[in-house]
Amino acid sequence: MDQIAASKETVDIGEARQQMAEKIEEALSSSVSGIKRISISLDRSVSPLKWLMSSNTDSKIYWSNRTGEFEVAGVGECLLLAAEAYDEVENVVTRAAQLVRNAGDAVRIYGGIRFPTSAKNGAVSDWTTFQSCRFIIPRFEIIKDNKQAWLICNLKDGDAGDSRRILRELDESLLNEWGEDSPTADFVSRVDQPTFDDWEGIIKSVLTDFAKGRIEKIVLARQTTFKFKERCDALSLLSRLSAATPRCFHYYFQPQMDAAFLGASPERLYARNGRFIESEALAGTRPRGETTDADFRMGEELLHNEKELREHKYVVDNIKAALSTLCVSYSVEKATVLLKLARLQHLQTEFKGQLKAGVVDSDIINALHPTSAVGGFPSSSAQVRIAECEPFDRGWYAGAVGWLAKDAAEFAVAIRSGLVKGNELKLYSGAGVIQGSTAEGEWEEIENKIGSFISAVTD
Repeated sequence: MDQIAASKETVDIGEARQQMAEKIEEALSSSVSGIKRISISLDRSVSPLKWLMSSNTDSKIYWSNRTGEFEVAGVGECLLLAAEAYDEVENVVTRAAQLVRNAGDAVRIYGGIRFPTSAKNGAVSDWTTFQSCRFIIPRFEIIKDNKQAWLICNLKDGDAGDSRRILRELDESLLNEWGEDSPTADFVSRVDQPTFDDWEGIIKSVLTDFAKGRIEKIVLARQTTFKFKERCDALSLLSRLSAATPRCFHYYFQPQMDAAFLGASPERLYARNGRFIESEALAGTRPRGETTDADFRMGEELLHNEKELREHKYVVDNIKAALSTLCVSYSVEKATVLLKLARLQHLQTEFKGQLKAGVVDSDIINALHPTSAVGGFPSSSAQVRIAECEPFDRGWYAGAVGWLAKDAAEFAVAIRSGLVKGNELKLYSGAGVIQGSTAEGEWEEIENKIGSFISAVTD
């Protein structure tokens, strides 16, 4: 890959636009081999998310890691890899990984993968534009870490001689007034699928499955649809959600105007740095307490609750089995700890390992996705029952979202998420059901999990 070095002095966005235009014309006057990446240093006060709000483009992505030390906003499409059928996902991930492996250290491709099974009685049309998986190298990016910010343009084979179109894309991404959060639209209605009465019947049915030994754990989800009088501003929603949910991965994928998948996930699927991998089990939930003492008591009760520990152990064992096939060696943190978020606290167990020679990201995703935290145990049986029980298609909910680079990757489990289409927002969240679960308890857990989203919509 050809890399055009960033200017050493940081500039404001107007100067960056002029410098970028000159560098694009210079780059496209010669042949482009592979991915050519043009980088301009920006003043670190720049907000990638506000830039994304202002951009007049159909295709947009956003990602920030759990520590808040890295965020990226991207617009347009330099390169797109996608698959309609789920059995093509492995091939797409392999191609995406090979592409960035040959493209240089700085290039990332961002995307998502759906939950493996479709509901037998749910509308799949909601997810048509997202496909089974979709990975993008954006045309333009603003990247910000804890030290610096950059404006990036990505060029590929075939772009040479097309500078007029690319410069027009640059103008569409930079020349508007920078965005601000829009006020929340007027709320019209809320519909839960399933209803609570239907939920009770579903829970009763799967408890019978447990008694007959068909499955041991299943994660069942709910779709909550909010309708508004006007178009729902998905990026303003993401901005409010991000502010309300620290210590989470924040993500946004918009394949076309008026269709966006976004969320705030606390759960890492895996992170890879060279041949080293990290993963985690996250299962078991309690609300945060209103006082320090109440919060401590709730956390201690979660750490010693037999049902919650059993649910968590399914996820731990599931990840152990996956890592045993992927790694030369791996370690498990002996102590299960509490991950304390703004509204909730969860049981968390962390894993670290060294990958076997030849193991690639498609192997890792195949082995880990979906974990028992979003599917169940045994995995195949639980997925069949999920498709039978849930009256909607999960699509990218409970899938995997993240990025691949030459020698690194990171994916989150796509939970605490929502799908925005026009004036509708569909929220998704689930609860792990095992022997001893109750319909009321699991319904309330889901309500707690979507609380941050609901506040962002209705406050």
